[in-house]
Amino acid sequence: MFKKPDYALALKPCNCIHTFFCRVPLDIYYIDNEGTVIRSVYNMRPWRFGPVERGASMVLEIPVPNNIKIRTGQKVFAKGAWMFDQENGEAVKV
Repeated sequence: MFKKPDYALALKPCNCIHTFFCRVPLDIYYIDNEGTVIRSVYNMRPWRFGPVERGASMVLEIPVPNNIKIRTGQKVFAKGAWMFDQENGEAVKV
């Protein structure tokens, strides 16, 4: 029940986050409409506010520790790509 999450969370639409009630630090990636990372925040500890990034349309949260290091300027989603929505159980267009 209280184990470390083993998945990433993509929030859309979103341009700011907080880590209230999180149990582990997160790597945060702010992504624009084109799927490019415009800001990265590494190892954000629980109970913190993240920066507001006006150009972001999506935020990707990945639990730390992980082997993923995405850099600012790197493309992570292609326009028109699909991702799985766990809440609805269906694929949605990014």
